Amino acid sequence: MNDEIKVRAKKNLVQSRLFSQMLEESIRKYRTVPSKTAQILQELIDLAKQMREADKRGENLGFTTEELAFYDALEVNDSAVKVLGDETLKTSPAN
Repeated sequence: MNDEIKVRAKKNLVQSRLFSQMLEESIRKYRTVPSKTAQILQELIDLAKQMREADKRGENLGFTTEELAFYDALEVNDSAVKVLGDETLKTSPAN
C-alpha cells in the first residue's frame, strides 16, 4: 500500500498526502493498541477501497490523471472553491 501511495505522489500530491496520513494513522493505532488488529486490518481494507474509488472518481468526471490532480489541488484551496464554486472547478478546459 505504501508503494501505491508513493506512485500517487508523482501523479496527485493531494491524494497521496491524504492516503499517507490515513495509512500512518492506522499504523500508529496498531503500534499503540495491538489488541485491535482486526479493526486495523479493516481500516487498511477500507483505505485500499478508497484508493480504488479515487481512481474511478477521475474517470467519472471525465478527467485525465493530470486534470484530476489539478482539480484536487484547487479543491483543497478553500478560497478557490469559494470564488469559483465546485461546479466551475469541475468544468474541463476542453468544454
